[in-house]
Amino acid sequence: MERYIGLDAHASTCTLAVVGPSGKRLGSHVVETNARALIEVLRGIGRNRHVCLEEGTLSEWLHEVPEPHVEELVVAGVRKSRGPKRDKPDAFALAGLKARAEKTLLAEARTQREWRLLKTCPGLGPIRTAELLPVVVTPYRFRSRSGFWAYCGLGIVMRSSSDWVRAPSGEWVKTAVQRTRGLNQNFNHTLKRIFKGATTTVIGRAEDDRIYRHYERLLEEGTKPNLAKLTLARQIAAITLALWRSGCDRLPDCDAELEQRICHLALSKRSGISSDADAGGQEPTRRRVGRVHLDRQPHRRKSTRRVDMRSTMGSSGCPSPPPLPAASGA
Repeated sequence: MERYIGLDAHASTCTLAVVGPSGKRLGSHVVETNARALIEVLRGIGRNRHVCLEEGTLSEWLHEVPEPHVEELVVAGVRKSRGPKRDKPDAFALAGLKARAEKTLLAEARTQREWRLLKTCPGLGPIRTAELLPVVVTPYRFRSRSGFWAYCGLGIVMRSSSDWVRAPSGEWVKTAVQRTRGLNQNFNHTLKRIFKGATTTVIGRAEDDRIYRHYERLLEEGTKPNLAKLTLARQIAAITLALWRSGCDRLPDCDAELEQRICHLALSKRSGISSDADAGGQEPTRRRVGRVHLDRQPHRRKSTRRVDMRSTMGSSGCPSPPPLPAASGA
């Protein structure tokens, strides 16, 4: 159940107000402006927790303290009120601001046919999909999933130094050195938050599906949890892009078959998941799901050959007659 929390902070005390999805006021708490006290109160509130606090001198500190314990944290720039400030009404106003914003966002997203399809992706759900649509707009902005990963802040960057050494022959050659891995720094922060949240949801649910089984297999093989989570986020992003590119108006009746074909398209051997067809050594059969062939090859432009017409034209501009056959000897 969603819980919207408004946080009105001051130097000595903080007021937290909790509002349900319907807008009903569920309660309020007054705690000391202390990290431990804030975390204890937040843990006592049911999930999923969405915190909204007002921009101010304490907003940077408050953004760091409760962020690991909530699903979403928003800093809002609220207009200054002309009347006297009151802590409890201000906290409930912040909580209701977040709830009203999500209702408006969902109402607009329901008019888009892509929203009904993409919300079925692992871990996305209706809210994250509604935030995703206006940012990406169209999947055809990206030629491949690598570009989409980089736009989402999930692109892996290799950095190295002192690559060139002198060989015994005196020439400079490039040698294999230990390279530092990291993620690209220029990205869309909203999309990264969406796919990181979707990954956390998939791991938290721990359902017996293909994505979560691959996450468990990575941990069993010795992969660090943060790297396994990154792999999962890249896979969810690839599935989202592939499903959006499929162009289906709705999910067909064969949901299991669609999921299998999308996973086969989005999760290649580089991500550690291979389809049943790859395991058996057979090529996947060509099937039609909805209106689009999900396994067809990308379109290739046909090469055109330019013909020099001057070589086939005579001096008068008319086609040259074919050569006469050689005369046979008498």
